[in-house]
Amino acid sequence: MINISVQETIRRSIYTSLTLIFVLFTIFFFWPETISGFILVMILGTLIGTYSSIFIAAPILYEVNKNKKLSVYKKIEINHEDKIVV
Repeated sequence: MINISVQETIRRSIYTSLTLIFVLFTIFFFWPETISGFILVMILGTLIGTYSSIFIAAPILYEVNKNKKLSVYKKIEINHEDKIVV
């Protein structure tokens, strides 16, 4: 379950990042130089954010969920003798 979710998230992250980088490079080359520094910072931030979400967040998610049980639903024991009816 986690593997499928991570794969879908990675695919969406890559597609979104590539689209954003394409737009940023287009703005960088065709707009005036006054915003070129800002665009370079945006490109760098996009690359770092994509790297972080793929290679750092996914292994952390795996390690956090490694010790949990696969079942989401836990069995709740109810002691019927302790119920108080008013």
